[in-house]
Amino acid sequence: MKTKHKVRAIQETEPKKEKPRKKKGFFSTLSSLISGVSTENEHATWLSTYTKIPKESFYILPPLHLRIICERIDPIVVETLLYNKTPGNQKIILQELYSSVLAGFKPVCRVGDNKNNAPVQKEHLIAMVYNLKKHSPPPFVIGHPENNFPAFGYIDKLKIIGDYLFAHYTDVPLQLIELINDGFFNYVSISMSVPVYKQDIRFTKLQHVGLCGGVPPAVTKLGYLRFYDGDIPTLRDGLNPAQKEVIGMSFSSIPYFKKSPLSEAGYQLIETAPYPLRVDKALRPYYSLLLQSVSKQELPLVFATPHVEDPPALGYVGSMSIKNNTIYTTFINIPEMVEGFVLEVLETHDLQLICALQKKTRKI
Repeated sequence: MKTKHKVRAIQETEPKKEKPRKKKGFFSTLSSLISGVSTENEHATWLSTYTKIPKESFYILPPLHLRIICERIDPIVVETLLYNKTPGNQKIILQELYSSVLAGFKPVCRVGDNKNNAPVQKEHLIAMVYNLKKHSPPPFVIGHPENNFPAFGYIDKLKIIGDYLFAHYTDVPLQLIELINDGFFNYVSISMSVPVYKQDIRFTKLQHVGLCGGVPPAVTKLGYLRFYDGDIPTLRDGLNPAQKEVIGMSFSSIPYFKKSPLSEAGYQLIETAPYPLRVDKALRPYYSLLLQSVSKQELPLVFATPHVEDPPALGYVGSMSIKNNTIYTTFINIPEMVEGFVLEVLETHDLQLICALQKKTRKI
């Protein structure tokens, strides 16, 4: 209780300042806008606002096509696909994108550099699509398990659109889809077998597609993973013992899950008041870099435990401000089902910023 009063006292002494405006995430903005978006002009304006592409470029598709793209694809993906394209190519790409997302394809990788210093080439994507037909379907897993076990589904189709690799999922449990759509696992990261010699790049094979919780993927600009009705043709109801064990370990640090079934998940998201972060003195020279990283990418809020490699994300950093060597942080997108637990932790525990170097792997 003393800690709780102490935190509130710090907040009261902090001078009231207008919160810095941060660009809302794609899905959080979409949830507040899509109900009012009904005409072709409004859809085109909305996409143009995010992608910085003239809205006239989006008039080449019917309103229904634009609505599907607005609902299911991150605008960063649209912007990358249409960048420096002629109007004719734009129409072909948008039509291909529409038909693909309607069929349940989701982006899993893209050409370019990534955080593991292992650049992905277009040849890698082509090889993975070709070799999928010659091998068994890659599994859909949580994290990056070395033995690709347990599988929570499989990738039965791959497709290339522009510089992006899209995957189609099958045989995924309904319970895992709930956790994904509730925001605990927002991103995916692939593992591919990359040949040692460049001339053997044609043998590149997709090993698995892994769900990311609190550990961001090496390849960015893929958007959130979300499933909609009809995306997966074959669904499973129920988890086998191995799958229950993996999910149980991921959520074992959250007491709420020991007394509440997963079926009570809700996707109403909240935003907290600013909380003070205790930061190691050695990191103080890097405050400015920290603020820059917050403005460029989403930093997850996790309840860390030593035995869980990739804990689920309980929310994300919305904004940061610094005063007297203390970082005041606002957290956003906290799922409704753990709202009480997260707020209790924020008020009764000291928060600590943990910075670590990720190991360089070929998993991207």
